[in-house]
Amino acid sequence: MSMKLRLILVLSLAGLLTGCAQRYNIQTSRGVITSKGKPRQDKARGVFIYHDPQGNERTIPAGSVQQIYPASDAPSPGQFKAPGAN
Repeated sequence: MSMKLRLILVLSLAGLLTGCAQRYNIQTSRGVITSKGKPRQDKARGVFIYHDPQGNERTIPAGSVQQIYPASDAPSPGQFKAPGAN
């Protein structure tokens, strides 16, 4: 196997593995829930199915979900300040 082909295979595998382990934040009307992997919607039951950080499968009513986004896109602490705060 050529060196170039090996490099492509290794990088592809690394990309697949890191994509599967990503954490997502689920913004709800009551706060933020962190999931392990991307939540999926079960339209028939009206819920989102996700795995908590310990790997347990959980559900949340779809009506409670406001937004789902990768945890890496979350603002860092102190990035935003309340109006009037110094």
